[in-house]
Amino acid sequence: MKNSDKLFDASNVGVDQWINCDAQRIWFHDVDVIADWIAWETAIKEAKNELLFSNPHRWEAYWEPRLLKYQNMLTIVSSTDMRNARVLAKKIVLPPLS
Repeated sequence: MKNSDKLFDASNVGVDQWINCDAQRIWFHDVDVIADWIAWETAIKEAKNELLFSNPHRWEAYWEPRLLKYQNMLTIVSSTDMRNARVLAKKIVLPPLS
């Protein structure tokens, strides 16, 4: 696995260190950042079948680990921040997934 891919590897120990880093903790209370995570998680889940069918290797190497990363980070978010971020996430327009 390339170094640049390690950030998206949900099984990698480095991800846990990144999530638990003191410098990153503010992200877990930033509603705009959380909304972005929600938007990406939703878009990837909704496009899963298409992404998997069109390029199974890319799904396995990129999209699935990225989905897991967002899902893992969202488990740390407070319910109040999550509720507020869900409202904002509906307004986020993401680029097409491929």
